[in-house]
Parts: sequence; C-alpha cells; structure tokens
Amino acid sequence: MKRLVKVTIISTLIIIFGITFSYAGVDALKKVKSSATPKNMQVTVNPNDPTWMLRAAEDGNLEEIKRFIDGGVKVNAATKKGTTALKIAAHRGYTEIVEYLLKKGAEVNVEDHTGFSPLMAASYSGDLKSVDLIIEKGAKLDTINLDGLSALMFATLQNHSKVVKHLVEKGASVNIKEEKYKFTALDWAKQVKNQEIIDTLVKAGAKIGEKIEDKKK
Repeated sequence: MKRLVKVTIISTLIIIFGITFSYAGVDALKKVKSSATPKNMQVTVNPNDPTWMLRAAEDGNLEEIKRFIDGGVKVNAATKKGTTALKIAAHRGYTEIVEYLLKKGAEVNVEDHTGFSPLMAASYSGDLKSVDLIIEKGAKLDTINLDGLSALMFATLQNHSKVVKHLVEKGASVNIKEEKYKFTALDWAKQVKNQEIIDTLVKAGAKIGEKIEDKKK
C-alpha cells in the first residue's frame, strides 16, 4: 500500500511536471512574449542584451538568431536563471538551430538554475539528431538535475524509445537512482508502461531502484 501511494503521488507529479516544464527556465522571456514585435519589424541588436535572441530561439527563427550573433550577441548568453538559446532550441526540437548554435561554440554542459542541461532538453523533446549532435560536442551523459533526473530518465518519461536506445548505446548509465523517490530509469519506464524502453534498459543491465544499494554518504 505504501508503494502504491508513492506511485500515485509520483504519477501526479509527472503530469504536473509535464505541464509546467514547457517554459521552465524561460521565465525571463515572458515579458518579451507579451510585447513581441511584428514580423515585419526588426529589433535593434544590442550585444549586451540577449533577450530577443532567446525569443528568436523560442520561436524557431534561425535567421534572427544569426542576425543577433553576427551583431555581437554571445552564443552562450543566458537569462538570469541560466537558460541559453541552445537549451531552448533543444527543448523545442529545432534541430537546425541546435546545429547552428553548436557550430558557433554553444556550450553543451551549461546548466540552468534547476540543473537542466541542453542534453536533457533534447532528450525530453525526443529530437534524436539534436541529442546526437550535443553528445558529439562532449555533453556529459549522466548529469542529473536538482530533482535527480538524468537525460535518460527524461527520454524515458516522455516515451522516446529511440532516444533511450541511443543514450544507452552511447554509454549513459542505466542505474542512476534519484534520491527522492529512489527510482531508476527502469522504474520510470514501468510507470509509463513502455515495454520497448523496458526491454532496452533491461538488456543494458538496468535494475529497479529497490535493488540498488544507496550510496554511502
């Protein structure tokens, strides 16, 4: 019964998380959204203000991103909470923008205030090509955010079977256990009832959290 209650709570959190995550770390763009300029107008480039470049990333506007970067806005410029154009593009599944930003030197291991990385964002969105591009640039596979979730767990929670398989093939750990609920990627796969992901994880040696001893502090 205790575990059933825990699972119910977690399932609820997943739903809430899925709804609220969409703009997690992009709060600095809210004011921009409410006062967006018409498409036939161009915002003057200010090298010290990345706001509009980040908005362009949110909108999937590659040409505007190029204009801002060519105008002196740093590719790794971020909001006060650490959100970069790369993370936004990866989260939105804008592969072409991700590729461009990486060529311009976008940092793949930068995290926002929640510990959320570009690889986690791409894994969450299910953008396999972006996942691969970010890994090729040296992204850490097993970084966890403040909730203890890894890129593999995000892909699992969103039912992205191909991304899960790719991360495993690239060497992502299948037995990371987040501390709060003691769940591994396999536990999450069972929660979302994705047999393909379960099979992929089990084949790679994954265990449920209860079978893994907690690390000694």
